This record gives sequence, C-alpha cells and structure tokens, in this order.
Amino acid sequence: MTQAGKQDLTTLLQQAVAHHQAGRLAQAQEMYRAVLAEAPHQFDALHLLGVVYRQQGEAALALDLIGQAIAINPAQATAHCNLGAALQDLGRSAEALASYEQALRLNPSYAMAFANRGNALRKLGRAKEAVDSYERALALRSPYPDAACNRAAALIDLGQPQAALEGAAGWPVPV
Repeated sequence: MTQAGKQDLTTLLQQAVAHHQAGRLAQAQEMYRAVLAEAPHQFDALHLLGVVYRQQGEAALALDLIGQAIAINPAQATAHCNLGAALQDLGRSAEALASYEQALRLNPSYAMAFANRGNALRKLGRAKEAVDSYERALALRSPYPDAACNRAAALIDLGQPQAALEGAAGWPVPV
C-alpha cells in the first residue's frame, strides 16, 4: 500500500471513530468495513467494528471480530475488556471473567475492567469478590455510578443492605 493509501485509511478510520463516538453506529460500521476491505488485519477497525456490533445487540459477531483483533495484538487491555463484555452478553461469565483479568494484567489501573470483573463475579455467585472488584473500580475512578450501584447490589446479595445504603450516601437520587 502506498503512503497516500495509508493516509486515506487513517483518515477513514478517524472518521469512523468520530461517527462511533457520536452514536452514528451505522455510519461507523460502514466506514470500519471500508477500512477492513483495504486492510483486513487492521486492529482498530476489527476491534471497534466488534464494539459497534455489541452495541447493536450482536454479541456473537462482536466476539468474533474482537477475537480477531486480539489475535493481531493481544497486548490491548481495552480489547480484552470488550471481549469480556461480549462474552458476558452471551451468558459466558466464567470466560468473561478470564478476559477481564487479562485486561487487568495488561493495565492494572483499568477501572472499567474492575467494574466489569465485578459484574462477572456477581453472575458467578461470588458477591464478596465482586464487592472488592467494584471497590477497586471506585478507588480508580470516582464518581463511577455504575460501579457504585453494582457494589450496592452485591452488598445486598451478601445480606448487607445497611452497608449498601451507606455506600450510596452522597450519590444523587434520580428524580
């Protein structure tokens, strides 16, 4: 591929990401596919197209694409976290947990991976470990309403509703 062709693909990928971030998933999907038509092993296009499919409720397609991206570059924590989310969507919590743990090995300060790890642990009936994981997420990123809410739910699972309420103190109440 020529230098000009690489620049065109870079521009196309940047435009796809902009559409994706703006919530224009159909346009992002089309552009990611265009990048992959020219560069079938482009990590970001594979990974992010997988994320789009997951956002559209197509977890099996997401799993395949994100898995292909990880095969190309296994050192990307975000890809492992997104793979875990697709696995979780498919009800495969034990495999999702392994993906989140790999993401955390690659990036030990990844709050979302800790929060998602907590979700997988909770699904697996391991509420105490889930609470610990949510607390790690909250220590890394605050405010983090999803992690705080899920921490409270895990505390309730453990029969600790008072601790759940105390942990929720100070969070805004939706009106």
